[in-house]
Amino acid sequence: MKCLYVILMFLLCIFNFFYVSNTQLYTRIPKYDVKYVVWDFLSNNQINNCFQYELYDTVLLLKCWIQNQLKTVEIRVQNEYLSITV
Repeated sequence: MKCLYVILMFLLCIFNFFYVSNTQLYTRIPKYDVKYVVWDFLSNNQINNCFQYELYDTVLLLKCWIQNQLKTVEIRVQNEYLSITV
């Protein structure tokens, strides 16, 4: 019985570790530096050969040639945050 308890506690610890490791940490960007952070993200992901389509005032779709593949990049402004999806 004690062995079962130890195994159960071990499994709970492992589950807790993986669950906690998936949390998100938002870091503050200085007020006028957001465009530079977005620029760095686009540059670091080699998003530079694109066609654009503005779906809405808050959604910009890009079709980009990245590493010999055509990929869709979505930049979306929602109520709470700016979202960039590659």
